[in-house]
Amino acid sequence: MIKRATMSIFLLAVILLTACMGEMPWEEENIYLDVKKHADPDALYIGEWTAAISVSLNAVQIMPDGTVKMCSSGTWGTAIGKVFKVGGSTIFIMESGDQFHITSVTPDRMVVKYSDQVYTYHAGQVPENCNEYFK
Repeated sequence: MIKRATMSIFLLAVILLTACMGEMPWEEENIYLDVKKHADPDALYIGEWTAAISVSLNAVQIMPDGTVKMCSSGTWGTAIGKVFKVGGSTIFIMESGDQFHITSVTPDRMVVKYSDQVYTYHAGQVPENCNEYFK
């Protein structure tokens, strides 16, 4: 009887926690194919940017035609994406559906929000293993 009550309490706790958490980032719909690539050759975000994320460097190349390439000095490799606009917001989305919201940009720094994290990318400083991919 005690085991059944303990199991019921555990299941109730899991259900309540799941309901409180709401939609998780990996549950968002992938809208990559639905958004139109935005080209702005004069935008400050055009160029190569690098941020220290966890134990590796993450480099992003944003091209004037709106194409985005992402590369990690760690083990996860490379990805491709595109810039798009929603209202006044500039976002780059990867083919995986991951969305990176550009919150501010200067010639030296680009601040990006991904999920609930904020990352500061610095102009240049691309990891050596990303140079070939960015050509």
